Amino acid sequence: MITSDGKTQETVVYRHYKGNRYVVIAEAPHTETGELFVIYHREDGTPGVWARPYEMFHGYTESGIKRFERIYESATGVPLCPKCWKPTVTNGQYCSVECATGGDSE
Repeated sequence: MITSDGKTQETVVYRHYKGNRYVVIAEAPHTETGELFVIYHREDGTPGVWARPYEMFHGYTESGIKRFERIYESATGVPLCPKCWKPTVTNGQYCSVECATGGDSE
């Protein structure tokens, strides 16, 4: 995924509250308003690419259900660190000793 500040991150998969899984391609600002959008597609290969305002993507439905839930795995099946979302190593829970002990992983 490419973030709005141009950094590349590990592929991130989200589960929509209706059950489908989506891969976030990028976060991008609207050219006129600067509003941040999330650009994503279905993980299963169904055609289509969507853009949703960042706040809506990460927000809640009218029923109070979280619209998208981040899944603790990348599209390749490697578990992601629950603190920084980088791929985990050896112990399968955190990406580094720093994340496991509460330090900064950057």
